[in-house]
Amino acid sequence: MRGAAPRRTAGRARPSFRIGSSPPSTTFLGAKSSEPGKEHFLNAAYSFQASGAGGELQLGFLNLSTTENVALRTRWNAAGAGRADARYNDPRVPVTFEASECWADRAGSFLEVYDTKWRLGSESYCAFQPASYADIAIPMP
Repeated sequence: MRGAAPRRTAGRARPSFRIGSSPPSTTFLGAKSSEPGKEHFLNAAYSFQASGAGGELQLGFLNLSTTENVALRTRWNAAGAGRADARYNDPRVPVTFEASECWADRAGSFLEVYDTKWRLGSESYCAFQPASYADIAIPMP
């Protein structure tokens, strides 16, 4: 087909959708990052849970070449106010970076009310306190 992008595949996904108390989750093993000049293989994990009272999403990545990893937990309440907490770790150095941000509910136009990177606002403005970093299991090689 003229103009079609070439098909590229790498790794495999293991989706898991359980009905009941377990949230939908997926793991990706040996996925390939296609960022130009920085291609590498990685493992990743994803988990999502929602209810009438809000929800939570967790996402984590492990670079299989460097063992750097990053994980994110984001949660929100029924009104839409929420918080995201991220952690980056590079065991080669070793160094860990953490960042958090919070946003208002629909009535507050979902405006950002707290951000550790930009030193915006106060954590007391957050719908969830304190920070709760992802505990999702990222598959190891």
